[in-house]
Amino acid sequence: MSAGSSDAGEHASGGRAPIWRIVAAVFAAYLVQGIVAGLGALMIGSLAQLGAGLDAQVGLLASGALPWALKFAIAFTVDLGPSWTLRTRGAAIAATMLASAAALWVVGAGWLGGQGGLPGSMATVAFAWVGLNFVLAGQDVLVDALALDCLRAHRAAAGTAMGLGHALGFGALPGLWLTPRILEQGMSAGLRTPAPWVIALGLGALAMLWMPGRPLRAREQGGGGEGGGEGGGEGGGEGPERGGRGGRGEQARSPAWPWLAASLAVFAVLMLGPNLTSALSAELLLGRLAWDYARYASVLMPIGALAGVIGALGWGPLVARLGAARAGALAGAALGLVWLGFAGAEGLWIHQPTIATLAVLEGLLQPALLVAVHALALALAARSRLSTTFFVLAMAALNLPRVIAPLWAPAWLGALDFAGTFALCGITTLLAGLATAALGRGTRGAAAASGEADA
Repeated sequence: MSAGSSDAGEHASGGRAPIWRIVAAVFAAYLVQGIVAGLGALMIGSLAQLGAGLDAQVGLLASGALPWALKFAIAFTVDLGPSWTLRTRGAAIAATMLASAAALWVVGAGWLGGQGGLPGSMATVAFAWVGLNFVLAGQDVLVDALALDCLRAHRAAAGTAMGLGHALGFGALPGLWLTPRILEQGMSAGLRTPAPWVIALGLGALAMLWMPGRPLRAREQGGGGEGGGEGGGEGGGEGPERGGRGGRGEQARSPAWPWLAASLAVFAVLMLGPNLTSALSAELLLGRLAWDYARYASVLMPIGALAGVIGALGWGPLVARLGAARAGALAGAALGLVWLGFAGAEGLWIHQPTIATLAVLEGLLQPALLVAVHALALALAARSRLSTTFFVLAMAALNLPRVIAPLWAPAWLGALDFAGTFALCGITTLLAGLATAALGRGTRGAAAASGEADA
């Protein structure tokens, strides 16, 4: 079947896959990943409140990020191997969620029995936490390949599902459901609470993908094969560029690797500020500003939860209208300006409205930035012959600051204090946001094919 005769969501058997079911499966997977990331933030906050050192806090945070570096081999295998059927993909994604639920129970069990609320066995917690993130890293590759194979013409919807899943899992659920459970029954109970939810989401993803057919490979959709075209939007037309071997379509969808490498560098710098401020937030609030954990959970978490959902949902239509690169540049530049303003208002940090305002603005802009960057990464990846591998590289660039920022946090805090660190984060995020606008030049052919604005 030639790519010009079907859109990115068709089965090999000729039927059109219900796009909403694919989007729902992607959302479910990213929701689970967000829940786990939210639990990580809650564990760090709890350790800070209980007096554990900053080294212990950032060590746990960084250890959970390390397994994500192992995704490249899986992604490369996916790119070179045959395309799995939707049912096989659904079964594999569901299996990773069941394994994640089991790992959450082990992490919760490891927290039992400690003195003063601290983990009873830090080794058990760390081992299960690394294993949990390893399973989710494999799941992430499967879901990314699914989005590339089925949602190439629906990048804004895919980016919204990814960003919204993370916003709900990382912001809403921990703040509204998990934190009250932790305050009442302890961290162990809070860690085990999401396990049934994760099982239900895994079964839901399996149901969404329990459809016949094998979606086209992303590299086949873009016009690399004989008779393939860049087309294949919603209406299944030929599109503006025909593929033939070595033809115009092939050249348009294979941007130079230096350009792609520059994209990865921009992604990494763009996410440095969010991860560095996240690593320092517990120390700032619970340490320097002397908030207690109940105040932190009852005031800031609900604010962040609501703002995150609004930001993720609101930015999806903007991505479709402006293009992912422009929308990402707008979100990044705005977030950088917010941190510069916060750094300049250090004297007002003792007032709760100041912190609440920062929480609202961060809650709106960080999910919006994730929606735009995910959509942009999908657009860039679809133009690479190793589409899944490139997308995983892009996600690694986004996640690299999760590892290095916590490790750098103590040194930067010692050298610059909190105000200086926020100012530096503001400058780097502002500049990286402006640089993001230029990345849309590498996706114009894909944007024309999908019917969305230039990325």
